Formats: sequence, C-alpha cells, structure tokens
Amino acid sequence: MRLQILLATVALISTFCSACSESRTCTASTLADIAVSYSIAQQNEQALKVVQQINSLTRRADTLSQIALQSAKAGQTEQATVLFTQALQVANKIESPPDKAMALEAIATRYGRVGQKDKAAEVLSQAVQEAKAIWGTSFVKDTVLEKIAVNYAQLGDYEQAIQLTNKIVEDIPKGRALARIVAQYVEEGDYNQARQVANTIEVQTSKANALIEIAAKTGEYQPALSVATKIDEEESALAKSMILGKLALLFLKVGQEKQADELLAEALNAAKNIEDKDTQVSQFTKIAFLYLELGKKEQAVKVSAKTLQVANEFPDVDKKAKIYAGVAVVYGKAGKTELATSVLTQAVQISETIKNKETKTQTLAEIAIASAKINPYQQVLQFIQQTLGNANTQAYALTRIAKDYEKAGDKEQAAKALEQAFQIAQTLKNTNDKSQGLADIAVQLGKIAQYDRAVAVAQTIDVTQPNSPKTFALAKIANYYAKAGQKEKAIALLSQALQAANTTQCSD
Repeated sequence: MRLQILLATVALISTFCSACSESRTCTASTLADIAVSYSIAQQNEQALKVVQQINSLTRRADTLSQIALQSAKAGQTEQATVLFTQALQVANKIESPPDKAMALEAIATRYGRVGQKDKAAEVLSQAVQEAKAIWGTSFVKDTVLEKIAVNYAQLGDYEQAIQLTNKIVEDIPKGRALARIVAQYVEEGDYNQARQVANTIEVQTSKANALIEIAAKTGEYQPALSVATKIDEEESALAKSMILGKLALLFLKVGQEKQADELLAEALNAAKNIEDKDTQVSQFTKIAFLYLELGKKEQAVKVSAKTLQVANEFPDVDKKAKIYAGVAVVYGKAGKTELATSVLTQAVQISETIKNKETKTQTLAEIAIASAKINPYQQVLQFIQQTLGNANTQAYALTRIAKDYEKAGDKEQAAKALEQAFQIAQTLKNTNDKSQGLADIAVQLGKIAQYDRAVAVAQTIDVTQPNSPKTFALAKIANYYAKAGQKEKAIALLSQALQAANTTQCSD
C-alpha cells in the first residue's frame, strides 16, 4: 500500500513538475516572477508582454490570474476581469486533466480572494468535471479533489465541500480534507459545525488534528486528548508523537505547564516507537525544543542524550556528525555551554573520518551553521575559515547563517555575514558555483531590505554562461523593491532582468 501511494505521488509530482518547478534559470518560473513583479509595480502592459514569452500553459494561466489579483487589489476592476478571463482561456487549452483541474482551482482561489465567490464557484465546478476525467490511480484524483473541496469550504459552500470530500476514495486525503474543512469552520467561529464534521473523520490522526483546531479556540482539550491517546503507536508512532506535541504547546500557552509536561512525556514515549531512525531523531529534536519552550532544560538535555544514543547506531558518518551538531544546539540553548562545545567538537572529529571530500566539507558546513545558533559570530567565522578549505562551501555556510540571523530578526548581523560571503564568493574560479553563490547572496540581501547592495552583487553575476541565475536574482530583488513601494527602481531592474534573460542561453 505504501509503495502504491509513493508511486502515485511520484506520478503526480511529475505531472505538475514542468509547470511548477522553482528553477533559478531563465525558465517559465523566472519569467512569471518578472511578470508578477511588473504587475505589483502597476505596469500591467509590460507584465502581459512577459507572459506571452511563457510557453507552459499551466504557468501562463497561473501568472495571468496572479496579475489579475494584483489589478483587483489596486482597484483596477475592469482590467482584473479581463485578465481573469484570459487566464481561464489559457487554462482551458491545457490537455492534461490533472494539470487543467489544478490550474482552474488556482484561478478559483484568486477569484475568491477578490470577493467574486459566484465566479469562483463556477470555475470550481469546471475543475470538478476535469477531475472526473483523471484516470489511473485514485491517489492522484483524490489529491486534486481534496484541494477543490477545501476551496469550496473557503468560499463558504460547505455542503458542496462535504459532498466532494465524500467522493475521495483514499482515507488519508479524505481525512486531511475534512480536517481542513473543520479548520475553516473554526476560522469563521462556527464551532458546532466544526465539531460535527470532526466527529465524522475516520482517520484518527486527521480527527485529532481537527479537534486540536477547535481546542485552540474553545479550550475544549479533552476530545482531542481522547483521540490522540487512542492512536495506534505501531502504525502511527510519528503522528501520535507530533499530535501530543501540538497539544502540549496548547496547554503551555494557557499556562497549564503540568499537563504540557505530561503530554511531552507521552510524546517522547511514542517517538521511541518510530522505526525509521532518521525520523525518530528528527522527532526527538523537536521534543527537546518543546521542553526548552516549557522551561524544562534538564528534560531537553535528557532527550538530547537519547538522541545521541540513536545517532551512534547510524552507519553513515555524515548523518551522525550532523545529529551531534543538532544536539549541541539544544545543549547550548539549555545553557549547557561546556557540554555544547564538547558535542560540537565531537561532531567535527566524527566528520574528519568521512572519506568523501565533498561530503566531508558539506558536513562541516552544517556543523558551522549549527554552531552559529549558539556561538558568537566571530567564533563561527573563525571556525569556517580554519575548517572549511573550500571557498564555495564557506560562502554557502555564511549565506545559510545569514538566513538564520534574518529569521531571528538580526538584520545587521545577517548583512555582515552576507558581505563576508560575497568577498569569498568573488574568489571562486568555477563560474557555475560563483554565479549561484552570488545569486543566493544577492537575493538574501534583498530579503533584509539591503536593496541597493543586493543589486550591486547581482550585477557581478556572469550573464553569458548557460542558465545564468542573474535573471532570477534581478527578478527577485525587483519584487522586493515593488513590494516596498519603490516602483521606479523595480521597473528599471525588471528591464535589466529581461535583458539578462535574452542574453542567457537556456537549456530548457
């Protein structure tokens, strides 16, 4: 059964991949980014010219509906109507039923977002007809029906949403759809209907997640607890552990620390029954961080010690080293500085035994990234300079560290790390590695609102090499400019992005 689901999922991904892959070259995805950025800057005429260059019908339809959405947000109602119509016309040319159904569902979603619920329902009805034409494994069809059903719920048509969900054959997508419908009821404050739908869900994990949605708003924890404790650990140890962890967080937020502590203990016991060791280690780490949130530092340390025991069973040395690095982060967050340093040192020692040079370097980079979560930047930088002899990996590690600083709200430190990464990337001799590294740095600089510096870095990327990421970088930075209200700079940069796209030799 698992194999059938896996094969079906691969088939589904393959079906959508050509239209939805986020490539960093001059593909339909990058052209779509440029077109949407033009629309955000209220340059729809130029946006539509770019859309005409997109060969993928699925991507073109999706981009047109995104531009329509932007037009509606800007109060350009008539233009939005025309653009939505064009998006539908393109979608109707798609031959593959799954692709067509999903394209229509996406357009319906955007109709709903601008308040055109009747039109959204009309397009969803067409998507349902296309879904009926999907042949082969039921999993592909069920996944499409799931998205459409949830879309109906978002429009407020719960009767149609439930009817469509009942046509889903596989238990997992059906339960998942019903849980999302419950979440929609909860969002609207209709808790009675949410309870009724939740009680019809047969898959226990989905039912528990639905009841958690209700509990988060109403404080009715017992129904969710009752279902969660009944989940069979032999079949769904991971799901049970994750759900108990969610419940623990709920109790923690309302100050019931004792109940949260008890639930985390149950979550840990469930995690011990996870057969896949990679998954088990990942869940142990999540539980350790939950204990940190609860203020139970000693418990977090104990869970991490258990994690190390499991790590020692791993035959892959690189995995073992990365797990040690992750545990060191928990120790550091728990205030166990000496222990964290010791485990990080062991992670480095373990990585030194890796025979493959590339794998060894990459593992050391991951250790450096973990170290930055608990150690001062200068100490981490020294580690990178002394340990990572590969300049490409140094730049990669610093860019990743900058992302973590950005997520933590420390934009100043992120900018420092990115500047250091840029200096290193400039020394790279491999043109592909250099260009990709510079593109990553430029985009991250744009994300922390260092727009001018981001542009300067992007301009150093070689546009003449095949599949140069320069177009991608310029388009992303232009999008940041547009969203920040700097329309003139966005427009100028988008023009450069198009020139780069025309210069770059694309392999697709």
